[in-house]
Amino acid sequence: DRPPSILDIEFEEKRIKEKVFAICLARNGGRMALGGFNLGLHLGRKVRWLDSSRFSWGEQYVVEVKSIAIDGRKLDFDFKSIETDGGKAFLDSGTTFVYFGSQLFEEWKLKLHAFCREAKHRCAGEERFKNCYKFDREKWPSFDAFLLSFPNATFALNQDQPWPWFPQDYLVESRDHPGFFCYAVKPLKNIVLGAVFMQNFDVLFDRDRKRIGYVRAACGKDETPWTKNDPDEGESNEVFQHDLEVEKSGGGRSKKDGRGGKRAKGASRTRKPRETKGRSDRNPEKQGRFNLIVL
Repeated sequence: DRPPSILDIEFEEKRIKEKVFAICLARNGGRMALGGFNLGLHLGRKVRWLDSSRFSWGEQYVVEVKSIAIDGRKLDFDFKSIETDGGKAFLDSGTTFVYFGSQLFEEWKLKLHAFCREAKHRCAGEERFKNCYKFDREKWPSFDAFLLSFPNATFALNQDQPWPWFPQDYLVESRDHPGFFCYAVKPLKNIVLGAVFMQNFDVLFDRDRKRIGYVRAACGKDETPWTKNDPDEGESNEVFQHDLEVEKSGGGRSKKDGRGGKRAKGASRTRKPRETKGRSDRNPEKQGRFNLIVL
């Protein structure tokens, strides 16, 4: 048997009511919450849920990839073959990059190349697929302008729930060549959706119900995550609804969230959470900040 996790310990000692944890990752740190999620971080107006109850969950969290699109154009790949061939797609914050099987990886490159060559200003003006692109400060008025020359990608997961992936998240600066930004996608046997895929989302893992929730979020201290073309942006229906147990204020009325609307049943409690600063706080300039929040 595997040793108990911090989530198991907190639940057994009755400090949390649900076996739920949330991870909110940014380039320069992030936050983790036990027993719920931090509503104040959310930028989107709806938590989307992926039902993975048909999968066997062990120490890895399995999701189903239905399709991947680049700039709205779907990759020509039979995603059903992944499960048929014994492969799976894992959502794994412990893995840095995103990994595709060799055939899917080649199709990913092909669609990116088609996007790049359609106009001169695309893909940093290179007009072709490359693993890395130089951010030329003399050529681009801002880093955002450089990023906007690349396409958005959309993953359809489980019940065709859209998970947008922006250039802000999938382009990573090279350690060996500063100023060059590379695709955070590499070839491997199975699909692994690593930390760069989860970046700038609050990702909720509900272990008892075998489901994963996600919403665009401000996970880092000095970062402004993109929400343009995010399907959750601007929606106002069923704000953060789910069925986690929460405390109610006096008289049975729901407290209001920071947006001025009524908090939906099951939304995270508004009391100030306890924060435990990780070892990275010894040198936040170099390593960033990661806070653990127990709700």
